[in-house]
Amino acid sequence: MRMSKGMVRQMIATATCLLIMSAGTAAVAEICPLPSETLNYTIFNDDDNVGGLELAFNQNKDQATVQVSMKILVRVLLIPAYRFKHSSVEVWSGDRLKSLTAQTSDNGDDFAITMKQVGDHHEVQSGDGLNNHKGTRLTELLWCEDAAISGTIISTLTGNTNDIPIDRIGEELIQHNGQLIPTTHYRFVRKKRTGHFWYDKDGVLVKLTYPTRYFSVASFVLQNKGS
Repeated sequence: MRMSKGMVRQMIATATCLLIMSAGTAAVAEICPLPSETLNYTIFNDDDNVGGLELAFNQNKDQATVQVSMKILVRVLLIPAYRFKHSSVEVWSGDRLKSLTAQTSDNGDDFAITMKQVGDHHEVQSGDGLNNHKGTRLTELLWCEDAAISGTIISTLTGNTNDIPIDRIGEELIQHNGQLIPTTHYRFVRKKRTGHFWYDKDGVLVKLTYPTRYFSVASFVLQNKGS
């Protein structure tokens, strides 16, 4: 199925929302030990490879950094028809998220948000203005099973928040990169459509799927862990 611009926009909105999840009051490194390797995901729409997502982690004494990079390129008759690029950096110190910066280019439209800790809340500055989120802990934690809980998420485009319910389904064997592996299956509901994601025995996300309103399925599949 050929992707329209609307299909890509919806897939991107879902991905960025689900990747920015609330983590209560604990530090990122306390919820999930940071991988020593980079996590690389391929993004598909149905069977079409349309891009990639990279998560890189760094721990330096009591400060942890999470760097996220996502790129999508859609071609029509071999000609680039849609481009999307997103990057963000989180800096944690102890049990506090100190700062977050995110930049997005959506086919030529640019968005940016910055976040900083102020007392017991966070100030988020975006194109929609300044928002305050008391007690919110924002982190790129979908890759980590221990953070797969219902909670508040923040849009990297607008800085606004909403809730996405998440349920644990149970243990399941799935095909991944040509092998049958044991996983734990979770389910989420967004805009009346049900998505699914699976974690491996190490608690790392290996696959996420979500149906678009255009009757295709967007998916993120872990390809490898590389330094």
